[in-house]
Amino acid sequence: MLATDRSTRSYIVSGVRSLTSLVLGAAGFIGGRVLEHLKADKEDIVACDVVRSNLSGDAAAWMTADILDPLSLQRFFYDYDVQCVLHLIGLPSIEQCQKSPDLSFRLNVLSLQSTLEAMRKADVNKIVFISSAAAYGYSSQTPVKETDPLRPSTVYGYHKMVGEHLVRSYGESYGLKYVVLRLFNVYGGDPATGKDVISILIKKARSKEPLVIKGGNKFRDFVHVDDVAEAISRVAFSHAPDNRVFNVGTGMKTTLSEVANIVRESFSVAKAVIEDSADDGTGIVADLTQLSQILNFDPVPAIQGIRNHVQSHAR
Repeated sequence: MLATDRSTRSYIVSGVRSLTSLVLGAAGFIGGRVLEHLKADKEDIVACDVVRSNLSGDAAAWMTADILDPLSLQRFFYDYDVQCVLHLIGLPSIEQCQKSPDLSFRLNVLSLQSTLEAMRKADVNKIVFISSAAAYGYSSQTPVKETDPLRPSTVYGYHKMVGEHLVRSYGESYGLKYVVLRLFNVYGGDPATGKDVISILIKKARSKEPLVIKGGNKFRDFVHVDDVAEAISRVAFSHAPDNRVFNVGTGMKTTLSEVANIVRESFSVAKAVIEDSADDGTGIVADLTQLSQILNFDPVPAIQGIRNHVQSHAR
């Protein structure tokens, strides 16, 4: 169902108003921003997570469920006219996944399997799966394309690759329509709770601690969470072709030293300490040709976006 068909998408099923998008992982960092974007576009949504968040407001029905239990998820499809599932469930911390591979498997793989099986039984035929650039590995001197081979080097990357294979298997076996988004380094959340490198540096700067960087020439493709939410919304409700994989980044290389310097600009007391690292000079950047040409995706340039984000938390 396309976003332009809104007038036909609200009617009564089992005594409740039917909603068309089920956002799994809605209480998370990215999930909350996706809800905001969908509400702004006046999309009908059901928000779901293991805990309730105040992010959805009155514009979304909020449900809790055991994401590892297909029967728990199936009730949504019987109570609401769900036509697209946005799967944002996962354990995104590479470090936590390395320490707890079983938990990583449950959240990054089993939750997806439960979702796909519930969709199959309820005849819901579209999913947007949030994967990661970690599936490529972490070292490439040229922008990586969606057709490049996947060579993950972490538990998190392997589990995201498995998730992509699961989605494709349901597409090939049961006709499920899907879009896979490989997210690069997402920033833009509250530094007090964020685990990403930018949040960590902001917290250190606020505490007047040195900004310690291990490998100043290591680079990343940093993309703002609002751009990520916009990309998710576009592939869910647009004329974009299904059964595709898209990179979501900025296509720009930003070193950790550059990030530290941006933080120092806003926190004059901050001092950067660059330490040696065996993987100095490594990183990965997205080729955005497909997302740009198909969805006219225009993310905020990394340096500009990082500077704006840092300055907003330096006041």
